[in-house]
Amino acid sequence: MKYAHKKLDKDIEAYTITKEISKFREERNSQKTLSGIIGAMHKEQEYLSGLYDGGLRHEDHSQELTQAISSAHKIASGNHIDELSDMAKYIYQNKILDNNQFSKSLKSDRGILEVHKDLGHVCHEHNINIIDQHISKIRDYETVHHDNNKFECSIKYLQHWKNNVANHIVSKEHIDHRLEQEHEHQNQRTHSMSLNL
Repeated sequence: MKYAHKKLDKDIEAYTITKEISKFREERNSQKTLSGIIGAMHKEQEYLSGLYDGGLRHEDHSQELTQAISSAHKIASGNHIDELSDMAKYIYQNKILDNNQFSKSLKSDRGILEVHKDLGHVCHEHNINIIDQHISKIRDYETVHHDNNKFECSIKYLQHWKNNVANHIVSKEHIDHRLEQEHEHQNQRTHSMSLNL
């Protein structure tokens, strides 16, 4: 009898939490503004994060629910909501995704970490394409204008990205890799020019 009562109580707790998550996701999907969507996501994250440290009566919930709570705690201990907001604003302002794609990404039933990861990938790919185009121009001896600066040297251009763009918009590791490539390219160009003299 005691086992049946405990199982029923656990099932009720899981149902209540799942119902709350559904309400947060419905609120997210009903929002019309970017700040409203991010605000609804933040409320969901705070609710789930509050369950991480002692907010649950039972510990042995489904893996999906446990993962959602753990992810929310991870978000709360980092600055993922702020990063998500920054990425969403960046994507919106730069019109990287059309409005339908953008709304679909933010209003999906996926958790915040999944949305964060997807938007991070979108920002990263967009900026990698910009960097590739600009470096190609610089290698062709063209001047590149970026962030109110002029660049004629790919290394200085990449250093600017590294020092002025947030890591969740384009990864520092990628910039470091591109810097290595550009150093190598310039060394080869210098060596080739010295042979031609």
